[in-house]
Amino acid sequence: MLAIIEKEQADIVSTGSLFHNVNGDVLGVRSIRDRLLISSNKEFADYFKFYHQFFRTTWGKIYKSDIYKSAISKIEDVTMVYGSDTKTAFKCIRHSKKICVDNSILYHYLQHNSSTSYAWKTGRIDSDQILYKDAEDFLLKFGPISEQNREFINIVYANAISDTVNVLDNSQISSEEKLKELRRIAECPITKNAFMVSYPDVVRSKSNLLGLAFKCAIKSKSETEDFPAILSSLLPGCSNAVSAANAGLFIAVPDLRKPLVDDDKGGLLKELLKLISENRYVKQYNIPEMVHKLSAGNQLLSFISDSKFLRKHSDIYLMVWNNEFLNALTKMTEQLLGGARESEDYLRLYLSLSALLERADEFVFGKTKIAEFYFSKKRYDECRTAIADLSDMCVEDTPEIARIKEQLNIR
Repeated sequence: MLAIIEKEQADIVSTGSLFHNVNGDVLGVRSIRDRLLISSNKEFADYFKFYHQFFRTTWGKIYKSDIYKSAISKIEDVTMVYGSDTKTAFKCIRHSKKICVDNSILYHYLQHNSSTSYAWKTGRIDSDQILYKDAEDFLLKFGPISEQNREFINIVYANAISDTVNVLDNSQISSEEKLKELRRIAECPITKNAFMVSYPDVVRSKSNLLGLAFKCAIKSKSETEDFPAILSSLLPGCSNAVSAANAGLFIAVPDLRKPLVDDDKGGLLKELLKLISENRYVKQYNIPEMVHKLSAGNQLLSFISDSKFLRKHSDIYLMVWNNEFLNALTKMTEQLLGGARESEDYLRLYLSLSALLERADEFVFGKTKIAEFYFSKKRYDECRTAIADLSDMCVEDTPEIARIKEQLNIR
């Protein structure tokens, strides 16, 4: 490495590394195919993601002494429980005019599970955020941060959060304390921005955080605001359908996790309706209520909470959710013409769709059917109102409506 630093006249040279555990197993390798030399502002920005992994540690490098002394001369005001080596390494780059990443693998790193990197300390979350801000500050030295570099530091941060969540999961603190720490992560603006990137590492990190939150909510002896706050921060679309009472469902049914992590209301709705139609987990969890909460903002569906309707007509429900109104109306008309005796929720939806699509024939048909429904349930006042509506529309009585009018003494 000394020969390389002299030949290239670089301020810092880094080498590749081989990682081992205490059993001698090779865990991974950190290397680069060709030697990388960086000596201009543009290169420091453009090649950031290529040399970043090599400069996350102070080890595995050789420095010119004046560069190192200049970098560490200022005492840090912030104490970091881990990651200080990354901050120090990038302080050194700030004082450098030329750096080199060599394609040799000279450093062997022995990983101990009992090291400080695997011990839980509250300040670990703060360290993740400090390193993110430090990366921003470093890149801004070379001009506006590119979209590529922004995505990269978001991915690096998400991976750091995965490690932090894993360490937190294995710690001995209570479930309630874990939820407080998870809330600190979830409510941080850096986390929210980083989790907007849909790369696999980011999705996995978000899923890991939510998975631990679910576990802790189930184990928690007391109900706190921390779990709902985590959901609200990370799942603004789906959070109202999730609670500590149904957290176990998302652990028991893996198919629910993807739409939830993606905050995809339609995808989650589809999976929940599938569980209802298959009569799975409906005794353990109030899945119809979850569906009802997801559709709270949908005027056509928000009044439907009948589990029988959801089990029998999940396909129609999804059609309406996906704005396939005519398809839904056509299918419902076929069912009603076929003699199906449906619920009030069904008939109200049928009328709403008919009115929305301005389908007069279907609307009259729906009014007739709902009048018959009210009569069968002995809800005579509502039946009279429906028949009055039909009269106002100058609709000729069907034999069934004529019979009802006679029995109700309506002239």
